[in-house]
Amino acid sequence: MAEIQTFSEVTLTLEALKLIAAAQTGSTITITRAAVGDGYLPDGTGAANLTKLVSEVESRKTGESGSSATVDISKMEVDGSGAQITITIKNGDTPFYLREVGIFAKGADGTEVLYAYTNAGDGAYPIPASSAASVTRVLVLGVIVSAEANVTANITYGEVTAEEFSAEIAARKAGDLAAAPFCTEAVIPADNWSLSGGKYSTEVEVEGVIDTMIPVVSIDTNSVDTADNAGMCPYAATGDGTVTFYAANAPTKDITVTIALIKTDGSADTLSSDTLTYTLPIASADTLGGVKIGDGITVAEDGTISVDTADITGTVSTEVIENVSASDEEASEAISEIMDN
Repeated sequence: MAEIQTFSEVTLTLEALKLIAAAQTGSTITITRAAVGDGYLPDGTGAANLTKLVSEVESRKTGESGSSATVDISKMEVDGSGAQITITIKNGDTPFYLREVGIFAKGADGTEVLYAYTNAGDGAYPIPASSAASVTRVLVLGVIVSAEANVTANITYGEVTAEEFSAEIAARKAGDLAAAPFCTEAVIPADNWSLSGGKYSTEVEVEGVIDTMIPVVSIDTNSVDTADNAGMCPYAATGDGTVTFYAANAPTKDITVTIALIKTDGSADTLSSDTLTYTLPIASADTLGGVKIGDGITVAEDGTISVDTADITGTVSTEVIENVSASDEEASEAISEIMDN
């Protein structure tokens, strides 16, 4: 298959031209959503005549429930009578070919119509199921709007520029946003885990992280089984520019996570070592707690507890001999008493 750049020129539909005509009086054109499909444009059918995609793929917006692919308008820039619309596509549980892309809009009457359309034909891009790989595709489509119209868009997956992102990171490092959580998505590669001290760990580079941040990790639904099978720890550790994850076993697939990083500033409202102190109680008949290892018991490096049976046998034998010295009859009675107890 050819690459995604083989999409045809974006075509405005007849319904879009009606919206633009109505907008000459100053009404609003609202870009409502984007959609993708895998259908071919039928022979003899012009894209301008379409009112819907030929074969729309089931999708949802980010934040909506479901497991299908997500298709979001992540950015729109209007310049005069033109608009650059950025569409972010993330795969879901069903594979498909990314062949059609449509932009929908509505005017003053609130009726949603297919506004713009493009089709890649044989140059469609294969999108695998998320269980095979995590895929994100970003398209920027240029469409015509009315210079007189008030054009808005329903942005469902926000996008920032590199300059905005760098400024945000600098502000967080300076402590200007110390109490605000900083959320980011990361992929933990399956081939980067190492065994040390009886557990596996891996270090992932995450821009903007500093070692004083407290990480809260949320595993993507498509990676839950992989994380569970590996015994992945729900906790992580931060360093300058890195987050370290831990697991009982090395995962067999990449794991996608969302990390909320909270920066502490040492004030009373933030976590400190004092508030995180835990004291293990002493075990008793009624309380689950810790115990110490006494004489005759050993603990191996892997935590296995063993009992020295020679010491126990010697102790019991001595007690029996001391308590049953005398006649055979007395010895038999003493042994019977011990057995009964």
